[in-house]
Formats: sequence, C-alpha cells, structure tokens
Amino acid sequence: MTPKWDDDMYVTLVHEGMYAEKNIDVAFFGTSQIVYGISPMELYEEYGIKGYDCASGAQSMVVTYYWVKEVIEKKHPSVVVLDVYSVMYDDLAAEETIRQSFDYMHFGKNKMDAARDVMKYYDMESDYISFAIPAVRYHSRWKDLEKKDFTFQFQNKSYYRKGAKGGENVCPFPMEVVDFSEITDTAEESFLTDYLRKILDYCKETDTPIVLTKTPIAAYPYAYHNTIQNIADEYGVPFVDMMDSKVLAEAGIDSMTDFDGLPHLNMKGSVKATRYLGKYLVENYPAVLDNVDANLKDRRWQKELVEYQEYRAECLEKIENP
Repeated sequence: MTPKWDDDMYVTLVHEGMYAEKNIDVAFFGTSQIVYGISPMELYEEYGIKGYDCASGAQSMVVTYYWVKEVIEKKHPSVVVLDVYSVMYDDLAAEETIRQSFDYMHFGKNKMDAARDVMKYYDMESDYISFAIPAVRYHSRWKDLEKKDFTFQFQNKSYYRKGAKGGENVCPFPMEVVDFSEITDTAEESFLTDYLRKILDYCKETDTPIVLTKTPIAAYPYAYHNTIQNIADEYGVPFVDMMDSKVLAEAGIDSMTDFDGLPHLNMKGSVKATRYLGKYLVENYPAVLDNVDANLKDRRWQKELVEYQEYRAECLEKIENP
C-alpha cells in the first residue's frame, strides 16, 4: 500500500523517484528551501551531472539524518549538499509533515530508527509502529475509498523535476543584506544541531564529501550563520551561505523578482541559485563529473530534460506575465 497526498503529487513521488535512479552524483537534502531553491535538472543541462532533491516540506533534521544514511547506502553520491534551515526552528512536529518526510522510506533499519527518534523528540498522536509501517496508520481508509484511489497508479509519474518544484509567483520585498563579518551573535544549539553533527559524522565515516549551504530565504535569523559556521569549521567542511551579500550579488539573486513567497525562491531564483551552487561543486568536487559521459547517453534523462525545459518555460512565463 502506497500513501498518497491528493493535493500534491510531488510529495507522493519525490522519494519514489529517488529510489528509481540507478545513480545520483549529487544528493541535496533539507526542507522546502531545497525543494524550491535547487533544480537538479539545471545541473544536468549545464554539466551532465545527475542530481536529486531528497527533501520535503518542513523536514526535521532528525528525519534528514536517516535520509542521508539511506541515500548514501543505496545511491553512493559523489557529494552530499545539506541545507541547514531546519536547525533554525524546532516546531516541525505536525504529523502530516513528519509523515510526508519519511512515509516513503523503504522499510528497513533506517526507517525503524527514524520512527523511534521521531517519537522521542516529537509529541505524535500515532504510535511508533504506525510510523515504521504506514499501513497501520492508513488501513482504516477502506471506508473512504474513491475512484481516484484506484486510478492513482495510472497517473503520469514522471520524475523529471528530480524532487524540485518551480515557484510560479513573484513576491517582491526589500531584502536585508548583511555583511557576515559584522555579525557577532551565535544562536543556541539544540537536538537539531546534534543531528547535524550526526550527519557530518556519518559522512566522515563513509568518506562522503558534504557541503553545508543555506539557499536564499526571505527572513534569515543571522545569528545562526555563526553557529553553523562554527560547526562547519569544527568538522572541516565548507558552509556556502548564500545569504552572504557577496554570494547574493554573484548569483544575481534579486528579492524584487526571484521569490515565490515568504520564504521560497521562485523558478527564476531557483535557476540562479542552482547554477551558482553547481559552479561551486564543479570547481571544488571534480568527482561529480565522473559519470558525465554515461549520464548524457541516458535516454530517459534526455527525455526528462525536455520535459523539465518545458516546465521551466511555463513557470518563467507565469512569473513574467502573471
């Protein structure tokens, strides 16, 4: 039995699409900041790199830790990129968002351990076994089944967006641009930063390079920059904070045109952010290019690239002509 979210096929398909990939060169993790902020197909179009957004809305760093383990074990990416936004707030406790985060993880030790930790840190109405085995939670829905429950399997399940969503709106606002060298405050750490450290430990243990990042966001608690930077320095990993005034300028991010709403980028902003981060990865992690020749011969990805290009054009058209 496959849980599905009628109002958003993306949620239903995103992790299923990840499992369907034979190889992933770059795996992106995080919340909706990654979903709206990074479009992996831009990397394929520009460099021939296969990327995937292994992210979901309001995903807790607790769950992210287990997705990082799952993807490294199953897909062996050359580089992991982790958006750190979820360490900045600890109210990600709604059962809906927790379930959207990992109902689709294949059954195994990672899923069982994730369910255990979710129950430890968050006050959920459901019990442990229903998180580890979603069918326990949804089995009573047989009384409410409709036609769409049976036609779902025949819907278009193309994974051409590779976990991303393109914002189609424009929400202009004057962004506060800050020089990070002037920030002296640090934010208090929590169990969420503990799980960030667990991710860094696991990447070190598996010899998987990891890049921490913060995609552009409308409202940024700047004290967290120093907190994350200190952790990154402790582990000797890079922190590419795209809220840095120099990065925003180099990437060409414009708060008057590139945001879908608070706090997400739209497609225009996502393309800029992805291209900036892609250039950084290619320059600093040449292993992401190891599979390019084979990647470019992948007929499915070539077909999906055309689908993505059409989708991108539609989003950009709506942005330019709302």
